[in-house]
Amino acid sequence: MSGMSWVSVAGKRREDVLAELGLVDSGESVAAGSVAVAGAMSPDGAVILAFDEFWPAMVQPASIGQLTGECLVVGCSQLENVNTSLAFLFRSGKPLWTVSHVLDEGALHLDIEGTPPRALTGLMAAARQRFEKDGHDAVFSVPGALAEQVSGFTWARRHELRFTRLDASPQVAAPLSPQQVEAEIRACVAGLAQAEGFQPVRPGELISFVRNTAEERVDLHVLCYIDDSGGVGFDARLIICNHHVQSFMDELPGISATETARLMLSALMSLPYRVRTPAELAALLKSLQRDFVPALRRACSIKELDRLVNDGKPRFNVMNQPTSSHYEFITGFSRIVLAYLASNKNFDRMVRETAEGPNGEADPSHMVHHVAAQLRKRGVRVK
Repeated sequence: MSGMSWVSVAGKRREDVLAELGLVDSGESVAAGSVAVAGAMSPDGAVILAFDEFWPAMVQPASIGQLTGECLVVGCSQLENVNTSLAFLFRSGKPLWTVSHVLDEGALHLDIEGTPPRALTGLMAAARQRFEKDGHDAVFSVPGALAEQVSGFTWARRHELRFTRLDASPQVAAPLSPQQVEAEIRACVAGLAQAEGFQPVRPGELISFVRNTAEERVDLHVLCYIDDSGGVGFDARLIICNHHVQSFMDELPGISATETARLMLSALMSLPYRVRTPAELAALLKSLQRDFVPALRRACSIKELDRLVNDGKPRFNVMNQPTSSHYEFITGFSRIVLAYLASNKNFDRMVRETAEGPNGEADPSHMVHHVAAQLRKRGVRVK
């Protein structure tokens, strides 16, 4: 993976930025993007960091969140060979917004988290016009253009600044063995999970855990892998069977789904792309200590689970084709049951969309109408 990334840090001294990110200045002048990390000062006093790869660990939330004090961090990452780009803004270590584009998700795809500046509307309108006129991937440049407007730094004019090579501080540069990193991650997750009532599926193993309460059964699977660079990737899968949803599903003839939702931990909290150094591991463990338990509890709330599952993002069927149906092979009609129980205002629309075939024509005999009727008849909702 190659690509490029840059970050602008305003409101913080250069020496403090480097110290908190575990960097030292070599003093050697280099071109931005020609080495792993390069640094410069913008005319307005912001610290600019340039990277020679897409979405490096130091640009990710677990690292950016280490920058203390009242600072403003704007960043951009681009990978041209797959037309993927993103931009973000942090204030005082907290993420305010992220926008990202992945061409494989559609020519006009733009995922938005938080509340980005109003300038995004104009940038997207212009990109849409370019796409309709020329047909190329016009949205790819939108995240970068937004980051440049907010930060005042322009990647195309990077040659006007003096960049020097930045190296990892000796005290944080010593590599960890991937096995050591993986063991510490698993041990941290195991401790947090067991404190929340989860038990190992097999004694002594730190891979799979389960918790069964009166409200739900949750299976937690820890996923660690070692990539080609020797770094450790981490995520976790949550398989949730909410008993309120399941009791209703059991009443439906011909419905055999036993899962309410499958969620990745990375959808609930920020996780780094990979972990290689002690500093990166420390940042991840700190993030887990702070956010892991709230993420678990969020996934086990009917209303929060509805927000996560029925988030309005594009859906795909088992053939990986776009679909308007809210029925899924593994979880059946759980999306719709969740929407009803959580008083989701889009419930009726979800029922209608599910009943419409590929040609958009309504199907009065569709099973989803029976599901909706049974839900309304039961009339039990979560407050």
